[in-house]
Amino acid sequence: MTAGAVILTTTSFSRTGSFDSMEVLGSCSVLQRLVRTFQLSGVRHVVLPVPARGREAMEKHMSHWGVLCVEVSPQASPEEQLRRGLELLAPLCGRVLLTAADIPFLSQTSVKALLESEAPVCRPVIDGRPGGILSVDPAAALSVLLEKMGTLEDLLGQVTPLPLEDEGALPQARAMGLFPQLLARSQAHGIHATVKLRLCGDRPFFGPGSAQLLSLIEITGSVREACQQMGLSYSKGRHMILIMEDELGKPVVLRQQGGRNGGAAFLTDYGKDLIDRFRALEERCQAMVRQAYDEIFSDHPSAD
Repeated sequence: MTAGAVILTTTSFSRTGSFDSMEVLGSCSVLQRLVRTFQLSGVRHVVLPVPARGREAMEKHMSHWGVLCVEVSPQASPEEQLRRGLELLAPLCGRVLLTAADIPFLSQTSVKALLESEAPVCRPVIDGRPGGILSVDPAAALSVLLEKMGTLEDLLGQVTPLPLEDEGALPQARAMGLFPQLLARSQAHGIHATVKLRLCGDRPFFGPGSAQLLSLIEITGSVREACQQMGLSYSKGRHMILIMEDELGKPVVLRQQGGRNGGAAFLTDYGKDLIDRFRALEERCQAMVRQAYDEIFSDHPSAD
């Protein structure tokens, strides 16, 4: 099942007030921490509704993170922003997470539990407190938000509670003074190993950047827009696709005239399958690397 997420970047999902999603906590920002957690937990598509005046800065801030920044009105309500993201993700995803970026220390364990829920709308509950994230069936949630301009309260009225032990899921975590200990928890594993995987024929032709490009083409329907989101020139993006197709001997992207930005683009079934298989290979390789690291560096100070 393909999973997605819609993250509000300027307004809170479950309480009034705003926050700075680019605030740095440790070595990365609030938003980057949450996006990384989602991606490590198997979320493929991440949509960030952003007011027009802040879109350029946000695209620059997240240019190498594989997310899609979509422009919304400065006056757009949280419901309108979530609706915009759901409209993009509903055709692609079987499960979508809805949240704001003010829960940067949400754990991977919680994300995976939320994605496994089959309830139309699911929300974590931590010691009786509601968490700041929903896991939804995108078609069902979109129906609620579209019907008579439904509100978050209408959506929350259908919630199935999911008991979790994760204070990082609480929107009140900062106000409760929990951020220092949650940051320490996040950094508890110290140095860890990762592997950057590439597929090669006569030349390297597919890696994490290629998978990111295809994923963004799938959600935007535009090679140009996907390149813009990555901070990549259009000519470079086209060249990457040409190399992929030349090495594979099959098309991965099809184009047609008259769509957005002068032409629409979409992935072939082969292109979609390529991403799925590459992600599965990445996950298996990362698991093997983590195991090898634990064995080889078990008594090394940096592994504490």
